[in-house]
Amino acid sequence: MSVSRTARLFVSTVWLGFAPTSLMLAQTPLFEITDLGTFTGGVVPFPSAVNDHGLVVGNAFAPAGGYIPVYMSAAQSPAALQLLAGDINGFAFGVSNAGVIVGASTNGSGVDRGVVWTPSPSGYVVTPLPMTSAGQSPTIARALNELGDVVGELSNGNGFAWSAATGTIDLGTLGFTGTARGINESRQVVGGHNRIDLDTQVIDVGTLSNVTSWNFTAIADSGIAVYASSTTGPIIGTIQAGGTYEFGVGPTGYAAGLPGFVAGIDYAGDVAYSTAIGVPSGSVLHTATLGPVPLPSRIDPPAPQLQLDPWSTTISANGTIALNAFDQGSSQYLALLLTPKTFRGIIEGPLAATSAPVLVGEGTLLGGSPTTFKLSKAPASTPLALIAGLSRADLPFYGSLLVPTPTLVLTGLTTDATGKLVLSLTWPVGLPAGLKMYLQVWVVDAGAPFGVSGTNALECEMP
Repeated sequence: MSVSRTARLFVSTVWLGFAPTSLMLAQTPLFEITDLGTFTGGVVPFPSAVNDHGLVVGNAFAPAGGYIPVYMSAAQSPAALQLLAGDINGFAFGVSNAGVIVGASTNGSGVDRGVVWTPSPSGYVVTPLPMTSAGQSPTIARALNELGDVVGELSNGNGFAWSAATGTIDLGTLGFTGTARGINESRQVVGGHNRIDLDTQVIDVGTLSNVTSWNFTAIADSGIAVYASSTTGPIIGTIQAGGTYEFGVGPTGYAAGLPGFVAGIDYAGDVAYSTAIGVPSGSVLHTATLGPVPLPSRIDPPAPQLQLDPWSTTISANGTIALNAFDQGSSQYLALLLTPKTFRGIIEGPLAATSAPVLVGEGTLLGGSPTTFKLSKAPASTPLALIAGLSRADLPFYGSLLVPTPTLVLTGLTTDATGKLVLSLTWPVGLPAGLKMYLQVWVVDAGAPFGVSGTNALECEMP
């Protein structure tokens, strides 16, 4: 929804001199690097997914051969995930913000079983996904959403979707390969050439002129999907209601990418992918307005000695990235976490609830530059308050945590019919480098225990 004139004036005159702007330019953020360390024996893991909290899952070479599924973060060295009894290998492919991980556990005969790892006080508990009513077993779990839906591939080659309410459902061939590779919070599944709405059972079929070898790989909450082709590379577009797939330069403003592999898409519509054109520009962040931007150019402080691996780039919904790189200075292969430097997500305690609304920021925080704040996953058409401060309070508040020390409380705003809000601002000039600001949104939420829900907080540090 658009922000009302009154709200815009309030923001521009009260909140540190912000002036609203009609520009909605997507700014590629600067990233700071964290070395995720090594697994047993000095083995460097390969990231396959990362969540908004910086929890990374992936796979590491096993001493006896094959792969071991691992999890890691800035505070946690790579650690092995438990396999099913008697199994010897496995893979981790997806992770939710609640820390639930999905993948596969493999026995000595090479038979895969789709599994879910659930966090517990003593570590992760592994559980196999159940068979379909026809007796087909999930072999690989590829992705999940915050609602707990899991998608992947069955033993008959078809795609599947599983939830606690429905059990395991056979999704068919999905128009091509059969593997379901992505699912969003609207329970839309993509894979092969199809998008399937699990609630309405509506199937949208993607079509590409003169291209047959391609697969959908991920889908954002907005419905924007990404796919990879062996001939045209990663491309971004939107499936239209009529069933056709718009791609290349079109309504979404995206252009066709270089040959390579699509890793994922974040809340802002930025797409991370890797190209086969070589390093160090093999890992790319693609935005609607700026096109492809090599990730090495967005690292701060600069790290010219790093060659980013073109085959292992993954992105979370809030823009956190995990990948591999080769350090030319030390001649070491690394697993790295790239955290957006200007907008750091703060999610603690009850704020980590899977149903909590999400606040993200876009922009460079340079004086006079366009800056955008986006709220999503909130109740539809509900009042909200934006709270800003120059320090952290971390106070218990309506069953959750109030992060900013309130300097400004902005009211008079509401979400749109989809539970979203976009605030577009011009960042003020003259703020000192290193100054930190904390922002958080609280929304009226009839489903919350105390009638309100808080988002994650954002720590904004002036460059």
